[in-house]
Amino acid sequence: MLAPLAAGGPHTMTVQGATLLTIADVLVGEVWLASGQSNMARTLGDEGDAARTTEHPTLRFLTTHPGKGGTTGEWKSFTPTDGPAMSAVAFHFAHELQEKLRVPVGMVIGAQGSVFIQRWFDPQVEPADPGMKRGGDLFQGYLAAVVPYAVRGAIWYQGEADARAGYDRVYQQRLIALVRYWRRTWQRPQLPFLIVQLPNTGPLQSDVDQETAGWPLVRNAQRLALALPGTALAVGIDIGDGKVHPSHKQPFGYRLSLAARALAYGEKGLVYAGPLYASSIVAGRTVRVRFTQVGGGLVAKGGALTGFAIAGADGHWAWGEATIAGDTVTVTSPAVAAPTQVRYAWAANPLFNLFNAEGLPASPFQTSEPAPGPAEGIP
Repeated sequence: MLAPLAAGGPHTMTVQGATLLTIADVLVGEVWLASGQSNMARTLGDEGDAARTTEHPTLRFLTTHPGKGGTTGEWKSFTPTDGPAMSAVAFHFAHELQEKLRVPVGMVIGAQGSVFIQRWFDPQVEPADPGMKRGGDLFQGYLAAVVPYAVRGAIWYQGEADARAGYDRVYQQRLIALVRYWRRTWQRPQLPFLIVQLPNTGPLQSDVDQETAGWPLVRNAQRLALALPGTALAVGIDIGDGKVHPSHKQPFGYRLSLAARALAYGEKGLVYAGPLYASSIVAGRTVRVRFTQVGGGLVAKGGALTGFAIAGADGHWAWGEATIAGDTVTVTSPAVAAPTQVRYAWAANPLFNLFNAEGLPASPFQTSEPAPGPAEGIP
């Protein structure tokens, strides 16, 4: 194994044994792992992204494929010929990093559409929940062959398949198990793991109780996974354009790159995430919600705050009247005399407009965390 080298290249590497092997056009730089389901798998060509026609000689990518003979794939340079086959999210993430770091960047990409999270880790090694009996086949097919290839961190865009009854209530445990499994497998206990939170999709929310499960529960689970050190969330609630497969992947790559710059590269003073729910206090008919990651301050984009709902112990939700005060939002409603809980942006395509001054959206949340559901019958 080679000792760490200074970033740069291209170099020529010569290996001398019984025979002489010469490998040209070798770069040394940052390597990241990209995985998930269809939104990570979709390429620049799939999206019709204009970036597919550009050339970036120091940006490389390896897209893995499972097969009967084992995992296949080869490193490619980003050219107008090969570039369209690169994951759009992975490209925009790598390009943003390269613009900032000014070093070669490589992406190892293994992703497949319409798959559940448990297929990306082994529950026998990293247990998730009692109902989970099998998993790990996609990790073995796509990624195991590149272990222990040195990677700086991982970006993850998945959860759409799990946004359904039963699966949504065990997603938090399974996502945490996946992060731990990858860290254990790569022998990197603090491997940076950056998560795309599911974006807005479907018809715009019109009723306070329009949806109580599915997409909002998975988003909440993704937020709660931040309890693991070295994780970050790229909130997508404002950039999904209402589609399961958002048309523009550049904003996702950009927000992931902000998190990478802060967590993996230690960039100080960088506001890399939108406001995150921290705590709440009930005071009479009002609930005061405190946020972290407020940056230059909380902002209601485009007018009065919207998307906040409030309920009492009976769980009957009503739209709340919300106002900003420093790093807090106070929520009240004449329809709820004794509130106990608040939620925000709680639908597949919710109402929302809370941002920080840097333009990053607040994550959806619920102050009373939905209880994990029974895992029985969920494979």
